[in-house]
Amino acid sequence: MPAVTFVDGYPAKPADPDYATQRILDAELRNCHNLRQTHAMPGLLYPGYFSASEKERKSWLEPAVRRAAWNADREPWFGYLAGLISLLLGTPPERPPVSDDIFTLLVRLGPRLRGNGTGCHHLPEQLAWAVQCRKTPLSAETRSALHVLVQHLVEIHSHGPGTFDIAWHLWRTADSPVPCFSETIRSEATNKAWTRFWNTRGGTPDTIRAAVQAIGPNHFADHWNRWMQKASEHQPAVMSAAGREVLILLLQACRAVPTTPIDDGLYTLCGLRWAGEGNCRLTKEWLGELLYTLAVRPKEKRFACVERLTQNPDVNTFHDVGVTYDHLMSAMTAAEPELASPHRRIEQFLRAVTAKRNAYQNQQWKVDVAWHTEGLQTAIVVADAVTDPAAFLLAISSHRQRNSPPTTADDQFLDDSYPLGDLARQLLETSPSLPQDVITALIESEARLPSTASTPLFRLVEARIDTHGYTAPLVDAMRAWHKATHGSHAAMALRHQIGWLLWFEDVTPIKLADCWSNHIRASLRTKPKSVQAAWRKLLENVSFGTGEKPPKKWLKPAVVALKALGADEFRTGIREWFEPFRSGQPLRLTVVGRDILRNLLFYALLAEDPAVDEAIAWFAAAQWKTKKDQSCVAIVLAAFTHVLIERNPELAYDTFARHPLPLAGKNLDRLHALSTRLGRATPSTTAVTERPLPDPLAAMRRAMTAMLTGPASRLENHELIITGTHDTYTLRIADGGMYRHSDNRPIHIALNMQDQEFAPFQHMIDAMDLQHPFQPNYVRLALCAKVLENDVANVDIIRAED
Repeated sequence: MPAVTFVDGYPAKPADPDYATQRILDAELRNCHNLRQTHAMPGLLYPGYFSASEKERKSWLEPAVRRAAWNADREPWFGYLAGLISLLLGTPPERPPVSDDIFTLLVRLGPRLRGNGTGCHHLPEQLAWAVQCRKTPLSAETRSALHVLVQHLVEIHSHGPGTFDIAWHLWRTADSPVPCFSETIRSEATNKAWTRFWNTRGGTPDTIRAAVQAIGPNHFADHWNRWMQKASEHQPAVMSAAGREVLILLLQACRAVPTTPIDDGLYTLCGLRWAGEGNCRLTKEWLGELLYTLAVRPKEKRFACVERLTQNPDVNTFHDVGVTYDHLMSAMTAAEPELASPHRRIEQFLRAVTAKRNAYQNQQWKVDVAWHTEGLQTAIVVADAVTDPAAFLLAISSHRQRNSPPTTADDQFLDDSYPLGDLARQLLETSPSLPQDVITALIESEARLPSTASTPLFRLVEARIDTHGYTAPLVDAMRAWHKATHGSHAAMALRHQIGWLLWFEDVTPIKLADCWSNHIRASLRTKPKSVQAAWRKLLENVSFGTGEKPPKKWLKPAVVALKALGADEFRTGIREWFEPFRSGQPLRLTVVGRDILRNLLFYALLAEDPAVDEAIAWFAAAQWKTKKDQSCVAIVLAAFTHVLIERNPELAYDTFARHPLPLAGKNLDRLHALSTRLGRATPSTTAVTERPLPDPLAAMRRAMTAMLTGPASRLENHELIITGTHDTYTLRIADGGMYRHSDNRPIHIALNMQDQEFAPFQHMIDAMDLQHPFQPNYVRLALCAKVLENDVANVDIIRAED
């Protein structure tokens, strides 16, 4: 193979094992350099990468890292290689394996690869994964390089899980050159019980609670209080990345066993002064855990701690501290009974939540709001409501059902339903039972404003009905809830469950015309109580799936229920209830009726009764009123076809020949197989129109243009015309090029993806580049469009090119 001169001067020789790969990398570098002024997408910058197989790409990583190390001080080559390495690292779980020497090189290059505004967003996770997979200890040189990298990642606010996974590994396995209050803790907590405790990092509250119990709650509390006291003796205390993990885990342990006497340590922690500035201090990342821990402490203890936080200049600038203090102060100083009532506490809660929301809207959250405190005020109220959750839930329901809009800015919090729904959810999850008036009020509020409380509320409704049966007010409230529940998959699943529970109610009049299955409900009410109970047991064993066969877990209880009912009663019921199918009168079929029908078909398969088979066949003759009814029927056809063919092939063929049905896919295949088996021609079927699959890129494009809110922003051919406050801009969809109309100059946007305003979009942008490398990245385009529409606020990052 003849030698070539590489564009970056890399000294590779034809005899080198990776020479062929280096030639491919060289072609990628040349292509990047030729397209350096075009804002090209990754699919155009690295065509070799996107045309290669996965196996080929994996073999590129080591040559690319070695070449990047050689080009560490050479631009633009290092930047081009960094972009390629970012693609090669990929995202979990598709990360390629990393050898020891490449791991060391990546660690050394880490600060350059993962610098401010650069790519390689997966580098910390890649290195953390490699550290966890190692079976041999890290060398002193590698550990030192990892400490430098972790410190760099903390400083640039690359605070993903990989950064702290590396720091935690170093803390557990090696001496740390970084001073931190946690060094004393590591030297003392070394026995088996403490080792088990450290292994619970990232675990559930139950696993952490079990580890604390193994240590001994009082023993744990003694250590905790002493460690906090030692930290206070060396102020300002130093917090490292590993110390952050240690403190968070200890606070989670304090919260997991709330009876542990750890208040002295918490009070000391609230008064600690901390060294460092900016991201290095890490205060906002553990402060939320501290506030959550204080929320479950006794009222007097938590108030004293929060009061001390407000006096600590290192943390009192955090908005959460002030809001929490005001919330607790209002509750502590409420002298009049009505001010201490649940209604008043709910108002205090909403004002506290609104104060934080306003902080976000005013962009104060960039500097003075702790992480993971979205539900802090909820936790405080839940702790206070444990003695009388019903009263608090009634207060929540009352607030959520206010009909009039807020009249003043101060009352704006009364219109905020989401935090109330989340508060109700947590209270419901800890309430084993509630009076019916409370349940009915909550259902009415959910019907008006659905929330995250819907699922635990439904479980309580089920339990209430099982114990006390149905009542007319409860049924009326549930019907309104059923009607109002729609939208997401979870909401539709809940609607399905509510409808199913309503089908069995026995206290309100039945409207036969609403659904075919209402004939069954009316008939059951005329039967003796013992027969009603047997039918109810049979029907409540339900499968909500849409397959043609009953699931295995359905079969065993189905056999028991069918035997308890009796063959004669089942035959009589089926023939009575399926009679309307051959009456010629158009019928209705709801979703619940569809489920009842499918499950009766499954029971017919078990009954093995020719008279039942004959009644089942009548279904093919049914007439349906609306397209909605027909869509429900289409879902039942799989079970009907399977059951009838399995039970009586001759009857099935004759039925399909007399009544053409809209069969398609597997149902049609079964009909062809049946005809072949009987040696007859396949009966005709009703034509089925199939909808084409939606184009995901077209949907993304529509969603992107829908985000534009400027008065004259629009999509024009293949360009976005964007109106800002100062100027109008054109953004080309094909290549992302931009220019402003006032002087016709090209512009670019200096997006800092480390900024918390933009960071949530980074993974979406990367994912779209990988999934559609040769298509425009609509997430990036939409982000740029929103920046341009707000050109006044973003004037510093909208820059004209030369």
